[in-house]
Amino acid sequence: MPTIDDYTTGLDGTLQAIAEGLRGILDDVLPHAEGKVWHGHPVWLADRRPVAGFKAHPRYVTFMIWNAGPITDPSGTLTPGPRMATVQLAAVEDLDAARVRDWLVQAVGSGAVGSGADGAAPDAATSSTRGPSRM
Repeated sequence: MPTIDDYTTGLDGTLQAIAEGLRGILDDVLPHAEGKVWHGHPVWLADRRPVAGFKAHPRYVTFMIWNAGPITDPSGTLTPGPRMATVQLAAVEDLDAARVRDWLVQAVGSGAVGSGADGAAPDAATSSTRGPSRM
């Protein structure tokens, strides 16, 4: 079975950098979720339910958050859908780490997704940032 490492190292240049950036954020904000290749692309699952993930396409990476209804996104960057919200990232500069972290913390804090045995959301104040970027 392929691993997330296999998936990301198989990508070229910009797509690999975006994927690795997303992976770092997901691992940091969702420490109790299991990251694995699920249905062909990396997905983080809590209590066997998908929380978030990403999928590389030829010219961009799609970041996905399941059950994203409770997320407030004043930027309007997330594209809502019936089962998940998504955003397409075509350049490393498109990855706004702080915004992605905020979406994930909101999703976990809303109770829409599991966050570990104690049910507590990760503390956003202890999450490291990867420097300023924009979406």
